[in-house]
Amino acid sequence: MNKSLPFDQYQRYMNAAEIIRLYKNKNEVDQIRVLEVGANEHKNLELFLPNDRIIYLDIEIPESLLSDPAYVQGDATDMNFADAEFDFVVALDVYEHIPSETKEKFINELNRVSKCGFIISAPFYSEKVQEAEARVNTYYRILYGEDYRWLKEHEDIGLPSLVETENILIKRNIHHFIFGHGALDI
Repeated sequence: MNKSLPFDQYQRYMNAAEIIRLYKNKNEVDQIRVLEVGANEHKNLELFLPNDRIIYLDIEIPESLLSDPAYVQGDATDMNFADAEFDFVVALDVYEHIPSETKEKFINELNRVSKCGFIISAPFYSEKVQEAEARVNTYYRILYGEDYRWLKEHEDIGLPSLVETENILIKRNIHHFIFGHGALDI
């Protein structure tokens, strides 16, 4: 496994992979189909789940990857996949980029195309998280003379509310559990 990933990405991918491995072990399954939504141009999930079939969906795909059969260009709020086409759907650092008015549609789509479940990892709103992101973006701006695109988008869209997200899950009767990882202080 590649431990050269930034620590925060490593944590998210390791947690997602561990949840999927627990499912596979409990159900004595060797290989499953996984959709990673918002994968960008890396295939980090393959580092953690090398024996599984992974498809990557993103709204933006570099031209060099358009011919890669593992990549599908598309909108995660309106996916062109069949119901329950994937065993699991993984969305790491995507939810906070979904506008408020389409967050429920996003969750509905993840749920619709997953047979066993979906995993969302995102920075949820708190004053401490918002302040930390502002500090990081300021540092980036000092180094590179411009805002970090994705942190600026967090600021423009607003970080998601954990309470509102859980209310969507409850309303849709989607069984779920919530856990945190990482520590802002470090």
